[in-house]
Amino acid sequence: MNELIVILYLCLFAVSSVLVIVYLAKVHSFFDYLKDNDPKTWENLGRPHLFFNNTPVTGIRFIRFLYKKEYLALADSVAREKAITVKALLTAGFVGIVILFGVFAIIFVGVFPKGS
Repeated sequence: MNELIVILYLCLFAVSSVLVIVYLAKVHSFFDYLKDNDPKTWENLGRPHLFFNNTPVTGIRFIRFLYKKEYLALADSVAREKAITVKALLTAGFVGIVILFGVFAIIFVGVFPKGS
């Protein structure tokens, strides 16, 4: 049983790693797209950039923009689709982290008794 859980954890970790890379690429693409095609929204979000202007305030604005569905007010359908994709990846990442921590607890903290 424990070997199966370890294999599950390693698979989840690998999938999560790929998910993070894809998410970062999509966020970077979205920020660049907004900067070039909707500078007003880009300014309202705090001129976000993946690395250089990545402050807590900018991050909170961006998450609020995604989860309050403010992107639906954008006139540009490409920007809306990019926002939907980024939101889906972010949500999947949050769920993945919760699952990884749960499996981690099972493996290393010993939620299951030995011999199960």
